[in-house]
Amino acid sequence: MIKIRIHAIAGIIAFLTILTFWLSTLISETLGSHADIAAVENAIL
Repeated sequence: MIKIRIHAIAGIIAFLTILTFWLSTLISETLGSHADIAAVENAIL
């Protein structure tokens, strides 16, 4: 039972991490300057 809960929590954390990276890229590319895009891409990598 504890393994299922840990797996679920890890899945939520992984999903939120990917979502954060994706949203930061999307926002910087639609609203930001070239410097903003480069900063976000460097932070992700």
